[in-house]
Amino acid sequence: MNLNSGKLVILIIAAAAFIAAGGAWWHQRQQGRRALAYWGAGTALLIRRAEHVTLLTLKPTQTTGEEPPVQSDLLQGYTIVDRHEISQARGLIHARQALISDPSYIWKSTPATNPRWEFALRFNDDNEDTIVAFDLTRGYLQAKGRNSTLKLGPTLMNGLRQFFAEQTPSS
Repeated sequence: MNLNSGKLVILIIAAAAFIAAGGAWWHQRQQGRRALAYWGAGTALLIRRAEHVTLLTLKPTQTTGEEPPVQSDLLQGYTIVDRHEISQARGLIHARQALISDPSYIWKSTPATNPRWEFALRFNDDNEDTIVAFDLTRGYLQAKGRNSTLKLGPTLMNGLRQFFAEQTPSS
């Protein structure tokens, strides 16, 4: 009886471990379902793992004497006034994860009309590239190639404000 009860305990522990692992996997998958639908699998993976990340500081393009506007439909009408390579920046891992997590956004909100992009993150690897623009005054973001904006939740918005401020000492 002792030998069988020992085997039973091991089986119960193994079953509990598998159930816990399955529950954790399911929970993690549910946490990013809506964000993944917005970003698309390729873009979400690029945000999560891109080798190079650049923070762009933007301003609306003036009609004369300015650097040519950004070559992106998303940022048409904006000029890059500052660039910071932040691929190794402290906190970037957390920002990446927050961008692809459902709780970071307010899903039942109206889309932004005429957003005023202040910053953008450019994620790129050898063959892939995407830009995500941010209006931190009104709390919106939009990804290159997407026709809609996402409303930032207060935690993500405040976290991004702090993160961008730490990366741009001149601001």
